[in-house]
Amino acid sequence: PIDFIIYYRNHKNKKKLFPFKLIENLILKGFNITVVGDKISIPKVKNKGYLKNKTLLKLQKKAKFTISSNENLYSLFTLECIANNVIVILEKSQNFKIPFFKERFTKINFNNLKELQNLKKIYKSYL
Repeated sequence: PIDFIIYYRNHKNKKKLFPFKLIENLILKGFNITVVGDKISIPKVKNKGYLKNKTLLKLQKKAKFTISSNENLYSLFTLECIANNVIVILEKSQNFKIPFFKERFTKINFNNLKELQNLKKIYKSYL
């Protein structure tokens, strides 16, 4: 199984918004991270690159969590994750309004290591 599947696009407007530190902390807490799209240079991240949709959907079906991008809560990648029963993690401080699929989203403080550790319990509560 995959703990986190994350879509990354190396784009000048998105770089500041992308939670690199969160990924490093998740790895420290023992989570395995799979990234699709552009490569991330963080040790222990499995970079899969750009995939055919059929392959991506198979990976999403194996994943427990993803991280929503701050600029678009309902990106195509996020919607596909929701369709494949992946839990979408949001930064608590961003105060997102979630009009659809509320039950598939969980808000946490990305900088709180205890909350990161609790993700395993959160996942079990969704089963």
